[in-house]
Amino acid sequence: MASSSSDPIDFYMTLMVSGGWHMVRINDVTFSRASNARPDNFTMPINTYLRTGLNTLSATIVTSAHDGVLGAAPNPNFGLNISMYRLNLMTRERDEVQLLSLAFDPETGLLEQRGSTPAGMAVGGASRPDFGAIGPFETTDGDLIQENGPSVPTRRIELSFMLPDTLPAAPWETAEPLRDTPEMRAELTDTYTDVHAALASRDFARIKPYFLPAWTYTADIMNYDSVDEFIVASEAESIVTGQREGSGPLAQPDLKALGQNRLELMANGKLARFLPAPLYRINPETNKPGYEYPVAFFRDTDGALRIGMIPLA
Repeated sequence: MASSSSDPIDFYMTLMVSGGWHMVRINDVTFSRASNARPDNFTMPINTYLRTGLNTLSATIVTSAHDGVLGAAPNPNFGLNISMYRLNLMTRERDEVQLLSLAFDPETGLLEQRGSTPAGMAVGGASRPDFGAIGPFETTDGDLIQENGPSVPTRRIELSFMLPDTLPAAPWETAEPLRDTPEMRAELTDTYTDVHAALASRDFARIKPYFLPAWTYTADIMNYDSVDEFIVASEAESIVTGQREGSGPLAQPDLKALGQNRLELMANGKLARFLPAPLYRINPETNKPGYEYPVAFFRDTDGALRIGMIPLA
């Protein structure tokens, strides 16, 4: 269960962004990424990203982006607002905190953290003192990792926040960090090849063991009674076997060449995956890439690489 109390708790994050490219990570795991300047506004559950006590939020941003291309000057329309709320599933009590509200000062042209959002919500304001207390706000040089194309040098903003709940530990929490070496890339390529073969078979009994660590953790932290209940509720079987509408045959990428792809390390090096996602199905109506499996792998206690999480981006 996702709380030390008897009541199940869910956590959600809302992101509003415009006028810039961005990559947002929670505890160094990618939550949202876009290499375009189009406005976006969405809310997603984030239980699987969180841990007991101190958590981190980072935003890597390119503020000179205009309609998908980089300009020489900051985009005056840039804005980034990130808030989070904690929902008690029994009482429906909701606690909310505004974590970031970034914009440009029109006089100085510098990026600034606003004291309140455009809607008037105070940044750092929370409805309970033990939820969302913001730690040091740091700005450093960083790189925005694109799914396609080179990394883009930019600015990285990081802050910390607190949770009042005791959460299950992620399967990668005590794993050894992975390093970008030819040997690790070759091992990761072999693991992707095995998962690809299982997905291509559409045999759920063959596919399930590969996803089980991630599913078991998700079921636990999302307050399901069992992993089987989660599999049914999330329609995981139909997703991985390609039975959902618009989910056609599995793409056949050159798996032997995967080691040349961009390697994304997350969770302080404890999760790894190739970009762009090499596991995806072809939409039969458009004959273009459809449903993706953006899985991330960790080093398990027996030394094997296993799927630990399926990030949202």
